[in-house]
Formats: sequence, C-alpha cells, structure tokens
Amino acid sequence: MTHRYAPVPVGGSASVYTWTQVAAGGEFSCALASTGGVMCWGHQNTLGNEAAVHGAPPGAWVGGWTSGATQLSVGLAHACVIRSGQVYCWGYNGYYQLGTGNNNEQSSPVAAHPTLLGAGVLAVSAGGNLTCAIVSNGGARCWGTGSSGAAGDGGTSTAIRPNPVIPVGLNAGVHSIRTQLWGGCARLSSSGLKCWGGNSSGQVGNGDTTNQVSPVDVVGLTSNVWYYLADSTRSEHMCAIVDQAGHAMCWGSNSHGQLGNGNTESSSVPVGVLDFP
Repeated sequence: MTHRYAPVPVGGSASVYTWTQVAAGGEFSCALASTGGVMCWGHQNTLGNEAAVHGAPPGAWVGGWTSGATQLSVGLAHACVIRSGQVYCWGYNGYYQLGTGNNNEQSSPVAAHPTLLGAGVLAVSAGGNLTCAIVSNGGARCWGTGSSGAAGDGGTSTAIRPNPVIPVGLNAGVHSIRTQLWGGCARLSSSGLKCWGGNSSGQVGNGDTTNQVSPVDVVGLTSNVWYYLADSTRSEHMCAIVDQAGHAMCWGSNSHGQLGNGNTESSSVPVGVLDFP
C-alpha cells in the first residue's frame, strides 16, 4: 500500500492553486481549492479517487472533479463534500456513515441519501463514524453510529442508523453542526450551543458525565456563541469563542491540560481559557 506524503495535483504543483479550506482526519488530510476541486493525501483508502487505489500518481482530484465543491469535512476515516447542494462521501463505511444504505467502503465519492436529504443541503460534517448535515430548511440530519447516543435522536439503542435521523429538537434553526467520535454539537440560529452523545469526560458540557441521547444545552452557552470546534476524530473536549471580544472557553477531558485553564482536571461545564483576551 502506498501512502501519500504531500498534496501534488495531477498536471501541476500545489502552489498553482489557491486553497480555501483544509481539514485533517484520522490518517489523512484534504484541501478544497478555490476552483471547487478537492485533493486528499495520507492513507490511500481515503484519497477519494478510484484510480488511486490502483497506484495512480498522488494528488489526483477527488472524484476526478476539478470544480463544484463548496464545503469539505473529514472524519476519522471518511470525508464528505457539498457539491451542487448534494452530499458526497467516500472512505470507510463500517457504520453506514457514507449514506449509501450499505456498509461498503468507497474509494470515490458517492451521493449520500440524495432522496432523504433532498436538494439544497447547506452543510455537512463528517466526524468519527458519524455524519450529519443541515438540510435546506435549516434542520439537522445524522446517520452512522448510534453508540452512546451519537445520533442524537433520543433512542437508547446503540444500533447503527443507516438512514438519516433528526436529532431531537433540531428539525429547524440549526446554523452550523460539528460531529465528533462521540457525538455532535450544533450552533442554533439563536447563537446557543447544544451537544449530545458520549459524555464520559463531560464533553457534552451539561454539567454531568452521563451519556446524552438527545441534544442538551451547554451550560452558560445558550446565546452569544460565535464559533466552536472539536477534533473530529478522537478528542473528548470542546472549545468555543463565546463573545465578540474573542473570549474562549473549553470543556471535557483535560488530562493533558487541553482546556487551557491551568490544571489537568476535566470539566463538564465550560471553563475560561487563561490568558485569552
């Protein structure tokens, strides 16, 4: 198996393109060019080009597309893009996270639930073994693993969700969505933040460490959240910018001081990052 150590587009060098988004997954990375093409490098099974599996030169455009993609997201071992209002995904599919209705791995992009998601999908997030999207009416849809409440649909079953489900209370008004290995979070149009899923380190942010099968408010962040982020692969902590001045807060696992609050104690509620403005 050949791994790719640098992005080198077919027919040229990376320097001739302008890159507007870059994302890092489990053992691979991808970038979105201003032209709407996507290129991935790293683990061969996630390069998103059919020919790459058969030893094609590194840096082939995902799906052979040089244009059309408007948003990119990568997970632990799969990735997705929005192209012409439709979700396309590729890579590992053991939890049905590609949205094909089966668990067959895909080396090239395939349409994810085109009928069930409808036209005009606004955003997609690939994280861990879960994928979520915001559909045209502003509602959230998730599919893939159901472990620890990751799908957010209120069900206690850990069974895989092969088809899109609606996280409880998120059928409209979702501004952005992020998925992680353990579950997901959504910023609402009200600027509040809700999270759900596995909560062993308090990463849901609701004040305890009980898994949450439905979205719950993050303590103290029911408004004024400007931006939020978590590693889409393995981390069990979250961070957010909580006001216009740029103050940052984090919560969840803190075994290596990743919350930035001066100690290594995990926190199930947001804590301020020291020395931020």
